[in-house]
Parts: sequence; structure tokens; C-alpha cells
Amino acid sequence: TTAGKTAFITALYIIFVPLGAVLLGKRIHPENWAGAAMALLGLYFLSIHGAVSLSFGDGLVFISALFWTGHILFIDRFASLVDPIELSLTQVGVCAAGSLIAALGFETVAVQPVLNAWFAIFYGGVMSAGVAFTLQILGQKYAEPGQAAIIMSFEAVFGVLSSWLLLGERMTAVQILGCALMLAGMIVTQVRPLLEDRRRAS
Repeated sequence: TTAGKTAFITALYIIFVPLGAVLLGKRIHPENWAGAAMALLGLYFLSIHGAVSLSFGDGLVFISALFWTGHILFIDRFASLVDPIELSLTQVGVCAAGSLIAALGFETVAVQPVLNAWFAIFYGGVMSAGVAFTLQILGQKYAEPGQAAIIMSFEAVFGVLSSWLLLGERMTAVQILGCALMLAGMIVTQVRPLLEDRRRAS
């Protein structure tokens, strides 16, 4: 599969999370559905570029989106019940142990390639797994799962902007439209909380 299709298919959790939340007994407001639809359409413009054929790799990525959905709903369920640092450490520890077992079972492990890629491994382990997942757990204490899914889908926007700023890649008008739609989707989901906060303040 391609990076763009991977980004889009993975982010189907924008729709799967509200569906899963409903099945688990949570109420999802209409603006969450509207925001999710806008974000999904925006992500299509940002990532797909008209390529709609599906491959075996696309199917594997689709399965991963289901697991990512479960992860968001799991965090929503337990973030307010346990210490977020302990939960994050447990996540990272289980992932590291599982990855090590898989590597020993299916790969040829050598020290030099690990040393050559030390910075990427360090960044992925500390910033992505450690910092990002910990902040996700802290944030989901105060956000509904549907809102959290839309906000986290902005990784695609940040990826495009970073490639523009750091790698000199150009954004097309369609990609800019996609970013705008995703931003609009996120804003739509925040209308009710903002109005409720203003009502309580008055």
C-alpha cells in the first residue's frame, strides 16, 4: 500500500470510535457525527488523491484501524480509573516485550543495524510511545472518545505540514482543502462543550 492510503485507512477510527462508543452505551451527539464525516472527507483529500483501488496491504491496515479504535475506547474507559503514568508504562512495556519476542522469532537480530538507527528508535520510543501516549491518556480524561478520535486524526495534517516545512514538499490545493475540512470537523465537535461552558459561566 502507499503512505497516503495508509494514513486514510488507519484514520477510519474517526468513524469507528463513535460507533464503538454507541455500542458500549455512550451517547454520541449529532455534531460529533458531522465533525467525523467532515474530518474523514478532509483526510481523503489530504491522503488518497483519487487512488481508490484496494490491495492486501490495505486490508491489513484496515484491521489495524479496528485495533486503534479499541485502543481509544480502552483509554476512554480506564484513563479516569488508574494512574495515567502507570497505564502508559504498562502499554509501552507490553508493546516492547511483544515486539522483542516477535523479532527474536521472525527476524535476524543484529546489533549494528540497531546502532545505526539509534536516533529513530530513541525518538519513536521516547517521543511517540512515551510522551504521545501518556499525553493521550491524560487528555482522554477530559474528552469524549469521538472528540479524541477527531483531534488525533490531525497527525495526518501535522505530517503534511512537517513534510512542507522540513522536506520542502509542496501542498496542493486539494490537500489544503483537506486540512481545512479536518479543522472544521474538529471545531464542529467543540461547539456543544463551548456553549455548555458559557451557559454554566453565566
